[in-house]
Amino acid sequence: MIKWDDKYSVNVSMIDEGHKKFIDLINKAARVQKDNNKRASAISEILIEITTFSKKHFRTEETCMVDCKYHDYKSHKDEHNRFSEIIPDYWEELADNELKVIDAILEHLKWWLTNHIQGTDRKYVDCFNKNGLK
Repeated sequence: MIKWDDKYSVNVSMIDEGHKKFIDLINKAARVQKDNNKRASAISEILIEITTFSKKHFRTEETCMVDCKYHDYKSHKDEHNRFSEIIPDYWEELADNELKVIDAILEHLKWWLTNHIQGTDRKYVDCFNKNGLK
């Protein structure tokens, strides 16, 4: 489980709210895992939620980057695109291996989110704040 902490904050409330939603979705998957309810269909439903939400959240971040003329927009967008491309791979793995991959999927989602927020997203904080995003 991931608990929201100020270390994940990028000092832009609408983006922080999106990150909290991501954490909630990952924690939802962790509860399925922890409850020994490792049904591939339950994880698949959560992956659908993550896919739908990530598109919305990434669009928000990317719009802010363009509006603020963020210098590293392309690299950041490429990272979002790579994340979006791996979700279908998860569904395929679930279909092929059922329960064997759920732990790996969950660990990768946790790793990606925390590293993306604390690494990649941190880089735009000054730019966003200087442009009035709070």
